[in-house]
Amino acid sequence: MPHIIVNYSANLIDLDELQLLEQINSTLLDSKQFVEQDIKSRIFKDQSFLIGINLPLEAYIHLKLYLLSGRTAEQKKQLGEVLLQALKIKKYLQSDSDFKTQICVEVVDIFDNIVVLVSLTFKARLPLFTVDEIGYPLPSKQFTLTCPLTCWVVGKVTLQYK
Repeated sequence: MPHIIVNYSANLIDLDELQLLEQINSTLLDSKQFVEQDIKSRIFKDQSFLIGINLPLEAYIHLKLYLLSGRTAEQKKQLGEVLLQALKIKKYLQSDSDFKTQICVEVVDIFDNIVVLVSLTFKARLPLFTVDEIGYPLPSKQFTLTCPLTCWVVGKVTLQYK
């Protein structure tokens, strides 16, 4: 950890992706909060995008920094600010852009909630219904249903055995 995902508008044709990722990774390494092999960065060029409706053509760079929870608000703010300053220097652009470029850094805590994929098989005795001529269900007999169930559980997970 951390994970960095950068999206940028395709009209920034002179953006050097590798140089931008190196600049981001170096900035995070300089913060002394991470070791080199833990920093994982990737970048995506957004081919289809729209900024506003009738605005002159603009560009954007959106960086998301995903962190494990546990850092203070001040640490997260400081990381966001140093990344924003690194992006504003624009060393990664090979020439001046004709577009106004919006730059955004988003710092996201992950694993505040545990997400667990639970797969269960359950048995339930359910009444079997038939439908009368008017459409109302009428219980006719009991049957056992065995059914696999897969669901996502988000939040704190407590398991109890009886």
